[in-house]
Amino acid sequence: MRNVEEQLQKLQQKYHQLQSDYANLMEEKTWMEERYDRLCQNEEHTKRQMLNVMNENASLRAEVRGLREQLEKQWPARRQREAETELIRAAKAIVALAEEASSSSLKRSAAPVQQLSLQLSSE
Repeated sequence: MRNVEEQLQKLQQKYHQLQSDYANLMEEKTWMEERYDRLCQNEEHTKRQMLNVMNENASLRAEVRGLREQLEKQWPARRQREAETELIRAAKAIVALAEEASSSSLKRSAAPVQQLSLQLSSE
């Protein structure tokens, strides 16, 4: 009988140990599930951030493309304005030289030169 009681006591101890191990495993399982859920949430958050960055990048690229196109459209007009300005400067220099030449030489009629000078200054 004593042998049976010892076996019963050993089995009860083993049973309690198994219950304790089971409780520990269930606690670890719960912790791992919570950790997995947090990792999934972090992954979703990271995906959303990546999508936002990609959208912002695409938006900035489109803005840069638009600005580049706008600049390319304005460039010929700018060159034309610069050329016109250079032409006006050259014409004014010619008029100044002509006025100087007409006043220092035989005092010819300076009316055509003055008329050209007035035309250029009005522009």
